[in-house]
Amino acid sequence: MSSSTQLPEPLALAARGRSMHPFVPDGTLMLFEPSLGIRVGDVILAASGERWLAHRVVHVDGNSVITWGDWNRGADPAWRHDEVVGRCTVMLRKGTPVSMDWPLMRFVNLSLARTLPPLKRVLGALLTPRLAIGYHPSSER
Repeated sequence: MSSSTQLPEPLALAARGRSMHPFVPDGTLMLFEPSLGIRVGDVILAASGERWLAHRVVHVDGNSVITWGDWNRGADPAWRHDEVVGRCTVMLRKGTPVSMDWPLMRFVNLSLARTLPPLKRVLGALLTPRLAIGYHPSSER
């Protein structure tokens, strides 16, 4: 599939890895549909060449979309709008379909997108002084 096109039809994929843990555990079945509008908090599927990624949107502007894996330490490189091929509309969690458009899920997703990045920056700043004074994990015995 070309990265400059929307999904031609809904696509079900299983999440792989821990970048969205604990909100999207490894193996969670996710249904992606063509994205008619991307909002902060949405989990999108983006593609650039051979690189495919499903992460949460933390910023949208006229030129790009910024995503961030919930468990990751930093944001992903910006995606062009034409690299966004779909938006997660349903997740199958413990055998139960969960609509990402339900008001409660919209609230949870928006809250995660707004709070996780600043929280991670604060935690990173708190850990940086240890690194600045010569701490290195391999120096512990």
